[in-house]
Amino acid sequence: MNSELLDAISIDRILEDTRYIAEETAWRIAGSEMERKAANYIARQMREAGATVELYEIDAYISFPHGATVEVLSPEHRIIKANAFAQAAPTPAEGIEAEIVHVCAGGLDHYRGLDVAGKITLSELSYSPPRPEKVRIAQAKGSIGQIMMNWGLPEHGTVPMGTCKPVWGNPTPENADRMPRIPAVGISLADGKWLAKLARNGPVKVRIHCNTENRWGKIVIPVAEIRGSVEPEKFVLVAGHYDAWAEGATDNATGNAQMIETARVLAANREKLRRSVRFAFWSGHETGIMEGSSWFVDHFWDDLTENCVCTFNIDSTGMLDTTHHQARSAPEMAGFLADIYREMLDEEVNVIDLHRTGDQSFFGAGIPSLTQRTQHSPELQKEWRGATLGWWYHSELDTMDKVDAEKLLLTARLTFGTIWKVLTQPALPLEHSRVVAKIEARLAELGQVDIGIDFASLSALAARLSGLTRILEAKRDAIVAAGDAAALKEVNALMMRLSRILTPITNTVAGRWTQDTYGLSSLATILPGLFEVRDLVELEPGSDQFKLQWTETLRQRNRARDGIQTAIREIDAWLGA
Repeated sequence: MNSELLDAISIDRILEDTRYIAEETAWRIAGSEMERKAANYIARQMREAGATVELYEIDAYISFPHGATVEVLSPEHRIIKANAFAQAAPTPAEGIEAEIVHVCAGGLDHYRGLDVAGKITLSELSYSPPRPEKVRIAQAKGSIGQIMMNWGLPEHGTVPMGTCKPVWGNPTPENADRMPRIPAVGISLADGKWLAKLARNGPVKVRIHCNTENRWGKIVIPVAEIRGSVEPEKFVLVAGHYDAWAEGATDNATGNAQMIETARVLAANREKLRRSVRFAFWSGHETGIMEGSSWFVDHFWDDLTENCVCTFNIDSTGMLDTTHHQARSAPEMAGFLADIYREMLDEEVNVIDLHRTGDQSFFGAGIPSLTQRTQHSPELQKEWRGATLGWWYHSELDTMDKVDAEKLLLTARLTFGTIWKVLTQPALPLEHSRVVAKIEARLAELGQVDIGIDFASLSALAARLSGLTRILEAKRDAIVAAGDAAALKEVNALMMRLSRILTPITNTVAGRWTQDTYGLSSLATILPGLFEVRDLVELEPGSDQFKLQWTETLRQRNRARDGIQTAIREIDAWLGA
């Protein structure tokens, strides 16, 4: 990597932009005046950097949480400070009363043997599962409200903020019934532990007040572009959300500033760019769940499908006390990202699969994604009860003192190096043999299960595809070595088409043209449409529930089969088979 390019990245400029966004546009909630002020600042900085900029004003289903309380009625009386989660259903003026049931992390398995119908569930904030999935599960199990205790340590005293909307993007007629229908509020860890201990000793009755304003409104999406010179129609999408709770210094003012600085250095070297780069700053992330990025997918579908090489999400970089690298990628780009760390840091970094989390709205469209940042040690995360983005995450304490300038510069340099390589090297860094290996492993697991669905033929197809992808990659490498520009253009296009085919079956349940719910438990597995096989094994084969799920699973098996077969045909056609 060219050291002059990396040295051009200025931590002083990054910190200046971070500080302005965090402190001068605090509480940049989607649909607010502060959101618009931040958008205008970002647009001005990107234009000064040398990019062209468009500000898109779009319709979005937004939310303004106005307040909440939890009142313990028995066996003793106490008022607990709380925050309403965005998109939660508001309570009547008098609140709602019920007994509480502690459901630990609030995942599917935590409800086994529990009857929560008509009760208020008490869960623990974590990503196992994320907040919207906790509320979706609670609602599906008959709970009439949920209280979520924060992570971190009891002495931190932070009361969490966030959204509980599981619907990814704007609701539609098909998924409007999945919007939250119950109130959901957050409380501090200390109060939550006290409440859980009280519940272990007998029935506890509480009253929840939750005041939320949920409605349609306008949000602003700044999008900037720097054009490449060889194949400018192809582009890398660099993106991150800019709306935030409170100051949101590390979530995500640092990421926004890093994007601005990346644009400055790229624009100064635009004559060296083979492909174009676009920068998108999302709103509707914190209160709406990915409404900006999902709108972008829908609105620019044709261009994304034909021309987007990959997306790079920048979020929560430069956090205080981080000591480890976190590298996440679509499987086909994992080797490339690992090489970046070896080249730039002389380190072996384990690149893990990137699942559907913050603003990864592009899996259905079949676009590979990457992200990287520094993270806290596993020991510290465990001490903080799973707080992967700092104990201050989504609280009023996410301020500039939580920013580590050294780690922020390190991540900015790594990110720049990664993006630079994709923009300038002739061959796209895609290895689909890595994807197919994961498919083969998952199908081998499913082949051990007897539920009357044919997984063996899928395994045979996957084995054939595995061999073809290795042949394809070897031929691609030979083309690069020979310097055959015309052939390389063809193989790059094929590699992109394979991502469009395989990513939707390996990373979505809903498929190409819609979005899965946020934090859906099945999305943590490869071929997530087949996740419920585990439940079928435990169900009585003659039961209604078994028959309903069996039909859906068979259809998901068929979807996976068609995706694998289509990929085989694409490679066969290119090879002339």
